[in-house]
Order: sequence, then structure tokens, then C-alpha cells
Amino acid sequence: MKLLSVVLPMYNSEKYADACIKNILSQSFKDYELIIIDDGSSDSTGLICEQFKYDSRVKYFYQPNGGSHKARNLGIKKSTGELITFVDSDDIIPSNYFEVLVNLYKNDIDCVFCDIYHQKHEGLVKNSFFNKEFVSLDTRKKITYMLSDDSFPAPYAKLFNLSKIRNLGHQFLECDNYFGFAEDFYFNSIYLINSEKLLYTNRTYYIYNKLNENSQCNNPSLDVQRRNNVDRAIVIYSILQYMFQNKLNINKYNAIFYMIRKHLDWGGSVTKDTLLNLLRHSNLPKSYMKKVFSFSLGIYLFDFFNK
Repeated sequence: MKLLSVVLPMYNSEKYADACIKNILSQSFKDYELIIIDDGSSDSTGLICEQFKYDSRVKYFYQPNGGSHKARNLGIKKSTGELITFVDSDDIIPSNYFEVLVNLYKNDIDCVFCDIYHQKHEGLVKNSFFNKEFVSLDTRKKITYMLSDDSFPAPYAKLFNLSKIRNLGHQFLECDNYFGFAEDFYFNSIYLINSEKLLYTNRTYYIYNKLNENSQCNNPSLDVQRRNNVDRAIVIYSILQYMFQNKLNINKYNAIFYMIRKHLDWGGSVTKDTLLNLLRHSNLPKSYMKKVFSFSLGIYLFDFFNK
């Protein structure tokens, strides 16, 4: 069994697949398995991936197209490592990326994370979380505060404890009429709610490609954008459900509600109306929703409490 499982979802990634896999296989740290999930690609992605089967660390799986959330969930199921990390097929990691994250991991740490560079038309733009080499976060307030940074909820640039994920019965959100947008916000929110300690380092970084026109975020289709904004509402509702079912004190999770408000802003009327509709047909007690209303979301959910 390898120490680290690396989950790499791919969908019509022929433009990036070869370079991405070579980038991962050239890492200085070697004790890992690479779990490639081909999410129903219709181009030459699968053929490119097959060429790397000579390396015993590479495991290739194909599934009918279902979205990156389902691809990552299959990757979690197929992983055998103690630790797990996620890489996107159009992104780049430095040669010491796995080595730095794994060497910092200790049994009492739930997540090790690092800085992110955004690849834009103007070049690399760094998103730095802290101006220190290391930062340890070991209180509920400090841990969940990270969710209030736009970049942190992403699944990449982090090392997770795979056993913890499985013990929680946790995965990326899957439900009816959900297409996978903002799945990272859901995944990281639930994981951090259940975490005791995070460790940040600036010794390495992750380069996120914001130029890929085929990504779900960049797709200009009005239908896709509307679908994304519906997904935002489903994610918000799922987080509220989780908090209620686990009897969490919402007053201790300001950062989560901060991001909920941002998603409601980003998604506009489509996200708000979808969320209101979900709440109207919800089994969540009105008393609980009134707490949410008075605590944070009144300006957005006003219609719900006045009908």
C-alpha cells in the first residue's frame, strides 16, 4: 500500500493529459499511487492515459460522464493510501509538491495546505494565505475561518487524511439534479467542521489554470451558467441540512455563512429562488431556519419568512 493517493479526474483533457501525468510522475516523492478517473471523455484522453500504464503507480479507471464530483468520489473509493490529494488535469505542481506536504503531515493534523498561483492571461498571480513559513490552526474559529477565503474551498493545494474522510462517510456532494458546481465548498466545509488541526506551509505551491475555456467555471453558455447557479443553491441547502442534522451551533461558523452569502451574491436571483424553493419543501424545522434567518441570511431569505 502506498502512503499517498493522488486523484486525477479527467474529461476531454487531451490538450493537457500528457503534460499533467508527466508532471505528476516526475515528483521527487515516489511513494504514491496515481488514480486517474476518465469521466467519459470523447476525445483521445483515454488513449493518452493508457500510455502510462507501464508505471505501476498509475491506475486508470473509466466511468460514464457524470461530472468532476462523481469522478473524485470514485477516486476516493479506489484509493488505498493513508493520505489523499486532488490534482486537476490542466494544472501544474512543482517537483517538491508531494514531498513537502507529506513530510509535514503528522497523525494529529487533518489537513496540510499551501499557497495557490492562478495562471491568468497576465501571468501567474499568487494567492498567499499567510506571510509565514508555517502556520498551525487548531481552534474551530481559526480552522473554519479559512473557508472565508475565495481560494481555500478548492479541493486542490491540500493533503487530506483518507481514513478521516472514510470514517466520516464523507464525499463530494451527489444528489438528484446536481451537476457538480461548487462541490469543493461543500466538501471542504464538512471536512473542516470535523477537523481539529490544519497546517499551512509556503514551502511549496499549486498552479491553478484559469485559462482553460472548457472548464465549468469558464463555460460561456447561459444554460451552463444557470445550471451552475442552481448548483450553488443545492450546495448551500446541503450544508444547512448537515449543520442541522449534526446539531451544530450556527453562531460558531461565521466563515461558512460568509461564503454562503457570497455564493448567493454570485448566483443572483437563480440561486436565491432555487434555495427558497428548496426551503419551502424542506423538512428542516421552521425554528431552525429562523435561527439561520436572524443570524445571517435575512436579506436573502426574506421572502421565505414572509409567505
